Amino acid sequence: MFRKYIRPVKIGIKTRLEQTVLELAASIICAVFSYQGYLADIALLAIPCAIVSVVSFVLFLQNLYLQLNDWRSN
Repeated sequence: MFRKYIRPVKIGIKTRLEQTVLELAASIICAVFSYQGYLADIALLAIPCAIVSVVSFVLFLQNLYLQLNDWRSN
């Protein structure tokens, strides 16, 4: 019997600041796709991209808040 395991993905994110910038970039890209899907009347593109954009932006704000708290405490 063969056993195969999925290897974990190495993202390469080292700091919280890098993660914050990447989430902001993902949020902006998804917002642009959502807006273009809205203009083209493609709900299949607009709605999921809008949801991902909002979630990414909320995660960006949370990481930014945590980063500022770390900087203030040090």
